[in-house]
Amino acid sequence: EVHLRLADDLAVGGGVAVQGATGTGSVPVEVNASLRFRTRGGGFAVLGVARGIGDGVGASGGRVFFAAGYGRRPPDEPPAPWVVPLVIHRPAPVEAAAEDEAPVAVLVDDRIVVSEQVFFREARADILPGSEPILEAVLGVLQDHPEVQLLLVEGHTNSRGSRRYNRRLSEARARAVADWLVAHGADPDRLLWKGMGEDHPLVPDSDPTAMIVNRRVEFKVLRSDEEGVQPRVPSLDEVPVAARQDP
Repeated sequence: EVHLRLADDLAVGGGVAVQGATGTGSVPVEVNASLRFRTRGGGFAVLGVARGIGDGVGASGGRVFFAAGYGRRPPDEPPAPWVVPLVIHRPAPVEAAAEDEAPVAVLVDDRIVVSEQVFFREARADILPGSEPILEAVLGVLQDHPEVQLLLVEGHTNSRGSRRYNRRLSEARARAVADWLVAHGADPDRLLWKGMGEDHPLVPDSDPTAMIVNRRVEFKVLRSDEEGVQPRVPSLDEVPVAARQDP
C-alpha cells in the first residue's frame, strides 16, 4: 500500500491485497483506494473503498472500510539553516537627512510601507538589532497619525519548511513585532497581529529572490466603520490566541 501526502494532515493511498491461503490455484486479489487524515494530537483515520479482482475465494465484490488509530506525531523540525547576506541601512538622523531622501516608513493608503525588511534570527522570532530603526520609524508613523485606530501586524514566510511550521513561525514573528512596538510606547489597543505563513508570497518560488522577498512583515491599517463608531479593541494580553489569529 502506498500513500501520497497532499498536505500536512491529508494523504491519498492505494494498494493491492493478495490472499494466498486458498492455494496457488485460486489467488484472490483486491485493490483499494483511501483517504488518510491525521489530527494535530497524533490520531489518524482512514476511509476507503476496495474491490476484488477475479473469482478467487475471499475476494470481495466491493466494500467500504474505515480505520482509526493513534501514533505519536514527530515534531515539526525547522528547515536547515540557509545563509543569507544581511544588509541593514540605518536611517540618518532627521536633521541630517537630505530633503529628497525617502522616509524609512510612511503611511500609504491602508498600509505603513517600510523601505527595509524586518529581519529575525534564522528560524526564530528574535528581532535582529539592526532592524530596530525600521520599527522605530513605524512607531513614529503611529504617533504622527492618531487617525490610525488599529494596525494589523502581518507575518509572512517563504516556502521553506512545512506549512504548519511556517504558520507558527510567522505568528511568533508578528507578535514579536507587536510586542516591540508596545514596549516602546505604542498603545496596545491599536495593535493586532496575525501569522500568514507562506500563503501570500510576493513572488513565485521560481524567482531567485523568493527566499528573501517573501519572508517579511507588513503593517496593514484596519479602518473603523463608516458611521464613525469606534469600538474598543482589547490589548494584546486580553485577546485570546484564536481571536488574534483571525481578527
